[in-house]
Amino acid sequence: MQSIGEEIRLNFDNFADRLDTFAAIESKNREIDQMNAALQSAERELAAIDRLLDSPYFGKISLQFEDEETIEDFYIGINGFVNENKEGLIYDWRSPIAELFYAKRLGPVSYQVNNQKISAALEHRRQFIIEKDHLKQAFDTSVAIQDEVLLAALEANNSPKMQDITASIQHEQNVIIRDLAHKNLLVNGVAGSGKTSAVMQRIAFCCTIFVKR
Repeated sequence: MQSIGEEIRLNFDNFADRLDTFAAIESKNREIDQMNAALQSAERELAAIDRLLDSPYFGKISLQFEDEETIEDFYIGINGFVNENKEGLIYDWRSPIAELFYAKRLGPVSYQVNNQKISAALEHRRQFIIEKDHLKQAFDTSVAIQDEVLLAALEANNSPKMQDITASIQHEQNVIIRDLAHKNLLVNGVAGSGKTSAVMQRIAFCCTIFVKR
C-alpha cells in the first residue's frame, strides 16, 4: 500500500493539476479494488481447498453419454476443483451434473445445463467416507442413496455446527433443495425427517445459483 501511495504525485497548484491528481487517485483506487477482489477470490479458493483436504469427495457417478463409446466418471464433493488446465476433477454437489448422484435409480437420466437437456445412462453410483488421505469406506448404491453409514459418521462429528448432509441427501430432499420454479415452498414432514437440513442445504444451493447469475 505504501508503494502505491508513493506512485501518486499530489499537485493542487491549479485546476488542471487538481484534475490530474484526482484522476490518478481514482485510478489507484480502482487498482486497489481489483487487488482486494483478487485477494478475496484467493481466500475463498483456499477455504474450499482446505475443506476438500478434510474430505475431497463423497461420491462418484459413471455416465454413458449418447454417441459416446466410453463411460465417464464424475466425482462429487462439497466443493468443486479443477486442475491447471481447467479440467473438472471434483464437481460441486450443487452443480447440474451432481444432481444425478441423488437420482433414485440407475439407467436413463438427464440433467439441465444452460437450458439444454443432457441425456445419458447412469451406469454406476458409489459412495465414499474419506477422512484426510484415508478411505474409510466405499459402497455401491443402485437404487437409492444409503445413508445409515454416512449418518453414523456425521453424528460422530462433535462440531457445534449443523451436520453436513451433502453426502446423504435423499431424493425427496434433493427435489426441495433444487426447486427454482417456486419462490416459496411449504415443507411438511414429521419430526426428525430432515426438514431443517433440507432447508439449510436449499439456502446454500440457491445462494450459489443466484451469485453465479
